[in-house]
Formats: sequence, structure tokens, C-alpha cells
Amino acid sequence: MKPLAQTVKLLTAQQEISAIQQFSLLNENEYLSRLLSGRSSLPFDFSDDFQAAIFSDFLKGNMQARWRFLKRFGQEIRWRLFGKRPKYYIPFAGNRSYLLESVREHAWIERATPGQGPSYEEALKTWERFVSGQPANSYLRKLRPHGGKRGKLRVFVFSGGGGLGDAILHAPLLAALKEKLGGCEITLACPAAGNAFYARSSIVNSVISADWSETISAVEAAIHTDLFDLVVFSRCFIPVFQICAKTRITDPRLLGWLRTQQKTARMVEQFSTNIGISILDRMLNVHYLDLFGMVTGLPVSANSPIEFNPEPAALKAVKAFGLPRRYVTVRDGANPGDTAFVRDQGVTRTNKQLSPEKWNAILSWVKAQKIGIVQVGDAEDSAMPHVDRDLRGRTTLSELYFVMKGALTHIDTEGGLAHFARAVEKPSVIFFPTTSAAFFGYPQNLNISSAACGRCWYANDTWLAKCPRGTSGPECVTTMDIEPLKTFIMAKLTRKRAKAKKTKKTKKTAAR
Repeated sequence: MKPLAQTVKLLTAQQEISAIQQFSLLNENEYLSRLLSGRSSLPFDFSDDFQAAIFSDFLKGNMQARWRFLKRFGQEIRWRLFGKRPKYYIPFAGNRSYLLESVREHAWIERATPGQGPSYEEALKTWERFVSGQPANSYLRKLRPHGGKRGKLRVFVFSGGGGLGDAILHAPLLAALKEKLGGCEITLACPAAGNAFYARSSIVNSVISADWSETISAVEAAIHTDLFDLVVFSRCFIPVFQICAKTRITDPRLLGWLRTQQKTARMVEQFSTNIGISILDRMLNVHYLDLFGMVTGLPVSANSPIEFNPEPAALKAVKAFGLPRRYVTVRDGANPGDTAFVRDQGVTRTNKQLSPEKWNAILSWVKAQKIGIVQVGDAEDSAMPHVDRDLRGRTTLSELYFVMKGALTHIDTEGGLAHFARAVEKPSVIFFPTTSAAFFGYPQNLNISSAACGRCWYANDTWLAKCPRGTSGPECVTTMDIEPLKTFIMAKLTRKRAKAKKTKKTKKTAAR
């Protein structure tokens, strides 16, 4: 495979469309070509995001929120009619507005340019207003302009939205960045579910889970001050580094690396939407951590560890759960936002999940092997059959760590706990009905996809609720083979029994 930079250089506008037609798995060529052909002919869109902004900002917000909405609305019309996009522009098109989204033009956040934005004083006031809304964040409240004084570099990383899995995805990138910048101080903006994951992190100094647009505005303003030295915007796996106006990064080698990274990111950021990254997955066939490494030049790969430091006291609470002597952990759930979306489409389960019938077949077999079953996840997840302990919504993340650590394996579909299992260092069985095992599947796991169909994530606007090919089931779920799971678990069980037998023999020998 050619390096990413070389690959992308070969893709002209027409070659992009041609390549996507070749790599499309669902014959969505006409749709994908239209998506890449340019901006929508409509003056603006009525996406869920746009409607939510009307309700929250214009109707219920204060004057400042209304002015922000009107300004954004004006920018949207100007861009749609004339193709002129101002700086700091965040389009109304939300993650559900695929048909109105253009991978080439409507994909990413405009980066601030030092010297061409607000004045130092204006930018500092914007940041201070934002921090005043974060009363519990002691690190941010103590943060002051560095004034050029020597000290640890400060980096702000914006990792976008989503759930627990999206928050975990960036952990190896953050660790590599911290080492590259000599133990810098990192402030991370991530989904709210990430707060508990990074609470005891040795990598992150501060975690923010605030309003998406307000966070972006505050950080873009901070670029023009001396609060931070570097800002990293990472949306849909394309990290873009922005050097701040008064940065203390002066090392020529670091500056050279950053400039190289920025050039690479500019070549691929046209793919920084959900549909764009799914296309990039099909074209390059790489793991998301390998993609991070290719784009940034940092030593990040699919084998990079993911750090999580549990609260030690949680182990005592776990012992009170009365877990089986030998068990597996399982989860049948989805991101609350995904669940809400598919219900709006008249469907009760996402296409990322296995069917109840498939789960019943799996858990019936597990039970027949005299292996206990512990269900974990959110309180809203569906109850599963054959469960010995139901811990839905009953554990902290630290407690869940010890529960999963003691299991033979974790069985799940691709999602938050599948990524958390990697942090637990628990080799797992992960099913990929619609998302990509190549992109999200860790090599330590047994990653199972359907031989008939799959990898259709973001192929169209309703892929999460309805099969893009119109199959019932959908076909990727109904044809999922569970035989590899049986082989995987039996091998685990055999090794565990052999280890227990050896330990018992050693104790007897020692007693003599």
C-alpha cells in the first residue's frame, strides 16, 4: 500500500469519483458521485441540527444566542448561494443530513489563522466567558496566559461528538502527542461519556464536555491568545494541527513536523465527514489508529495500547456483585443517539446490533458450556436471555473495568464497550454487521463480519435503521456466523482450565 500522502495526491476531482465508484460496495455510485459533485442547490437545509438551533437558540435562547443563530443562518445562505464560506463557519448540516452534505466543500471546520482573527483582548474575553460556564473544571479556571514564559507546552484537542467509544478512540493519539511534545499539558474536549474514562488519566490534564459550537468558538478564539501553544481539531479521524498565535513551539524540528502534518491533513480533510471517512475506509482499508499514524506521523498503530486507570476501591464493590466463578460479559446496546434515530425511522434496533434470535443462539451455547453470563451496559439496553448477573446501569466505569477484566472474554457488537474492552486488555469477540472490522477491529480480538454483506456504514442516510440494499433482517445480521466464536471461547476455556490445574498441582507440591 502506498503512503497516504502519495495515495491522496493521485486523486484528482474526477479520479475521486471514479475510485469511489469502484470501491462502493452497495452500488451507490450515483448517490456518491452526486455527493462529491458540489454543494447542494438548496439555499439552506432543514436538517435536525438546523431545527434544533431554531428551537434552542432563536426561540428559547438569550439575545446573544439569537444573534449567533442569525449570523450563522446568514452565513449558511451566503455559502449555499454563492459558495463563499467565512472563517469559523460551522454549517447547519448535522450528521443526519447526508443528502445535503458535500464531502469536498461542506465537510470540516474552518481553521483560524493567527493575525487574521479577533484581537487578543476580544479572544481572551470569549475564552473567559466559556470558562465561566465550567465551574467544576479547576484546571481551566486556573489557566492563565503564559506570557511567553518557559514551561510545559499547552495543547487543546477537540475530538468531536458521539459516545464512549468516540471518546476512547483518541486515547493513543493523545498519548503519542504528549510524548512528542515533551510531556505537554492536554485539555481534551470530548463526548460527556468520556469524562469518567479520562478522570484518572495520566495523559489528559483537563476534560471538557460542553456545547459543541460554544466549545469550538472558545477554542478558535483561544488560538489568538497565549493560553495554548497548539490546538488539534479532530473530526471524523482527520486530526488537523493549528499553531497558536503566541506559541512557545520554536524547535525547528517540531515546526517542520507540524507543517508537514498540516499539508497531509489538507489533502485528506475533504473526507472528514461520516460518509467521507467511510469512503476512505473502503479505499485505503486501514485501521483507524493506522490512519491516525499515517496522517500525523506519530507512532500510532492498531496495536497501540489504550490507557485507563480504574479507581482501586472499585474492586471491593465488584466482589459484592457475586459474579460466577467462570463467565463472559455481554452487551446488547447502542449509542442513545443512534437508538433515538432508528426509532424515528420506525425501527426498534439499530443495524449495528445483532438480532435477538442471534443473541439467543450465542448465549444458549455459552450456557451449555457451563459458563456464566454477565450482562453489562446501560440501563436502557434490552434485557438478554440466560443471564446470571444483570449489571446494566449498575456499575461505574472503574467497576466495569474489573468485571470485564475477570471475564473469559467480552462479546459485543462494535461500539463503546468494544473499545473499552481494548483498554481493559481483554481480547473480545466483536461482531460487525454494518460497520467496518478493518477500520474498528482491534487485532487482539476475534472480529466477525458477514460473508454475505456488510461494511455499509454511512452508505446512505438511513443505513443505521434500514438495510441500504433493502434486505430483511438485515442480511448481514441474519447470515452472521457464530462458529468462530465457539472455537475462540473453547480455546480460552481450555487454557484457563489448564492454568487452574497447574496452579492446583503447584500448591499441592508446596504443601508437601
